[in-house]
Amino acid sequence: MRLNIKPLLAWKLVFGGIALVAFGALAPMNVPASAYGLMLGLVNVGLLLLTVRIADARALTAPQQSMMILYASAAVRFVLLGVLFIVGISAAGLDPMPMVLTFVAMQLAQVMTLRGKKRLTD
Repeated sequence: MRLNIKPLLAWKLVFGGIALVAFGALAPMNVPASAYGLMLGLVNVGLLLLTVRIADARALTAPQQSMMILYASAAVRFVLLGVLFIVGISAAGLDPMPMVLTFVAMQLAQVMTLRGKKRLTD
């Protein structure tokens, strides 16, 4: 399984940048929260890239273990993002709405990388 990171990262940055500019135009006080949401999206894609590379290397010798790496990665990223959202909201005192919506906008960018594909593994 090859993860083409350049289009994925580009679309995530475009969607996250649009959300950041939109929140900045609506209320400049929301920019730090939106930027934090953008950072969370980049952390998420970075961890995904790292674990896909590890799983790819392991797939040659142990395909089952490769799948387990991907499943464990999804669980770890889910928990880590939950913790980082809580840190942003409670410890840093950021507004949750721009933070979450910027992160969600970046996740919607995933749809753009699926155009023209018949399967998720194409």
